[in-house]
Amino acid sequence: LLSQSLYTRGSPYPDLYIRTSGEKRLSDFLLYQSAYSYLHFSDVLWPDFTAWHLLAAVFHYQRTYPQLARTRASLSTVEPRLSEKAVKFLQTLDENHWKTAACIMTNYSKEVHV
Repeated sequence: LLSQSLYTRGSPYPDLYIRTSGEKRLSDFLLYQSAYSYLHFSDVLWPDFTAWHLLAAVFHYQRTYPQLARTRASLSTVEPRLSEKAVKFLQTLDENHWKTAACIMTNYSKEVHV
């Protein structure tokens, strides 16, 4: 229920998470979604991050992929059946999401045509 209530529902979880600037923290960004991702911390700042840094991160990810795949496979479970109350909650959440998106698009199109 938790993963279906997030704004990122329907999106795949990240495989590789890169944090620049030498900070060894996630800053609560995609915290739940990156639980089984490879976390790569780079000491360079974002403007100095080059394709070589990206290739290094991908290389390290590839080396740990078999271990990540085994962990994900061992943790994959069948989604539990949701109660009627939970299903109704998720439907309301989706309706509100699309209403908000429609409102934003309407306001955006008004600003563009002004």
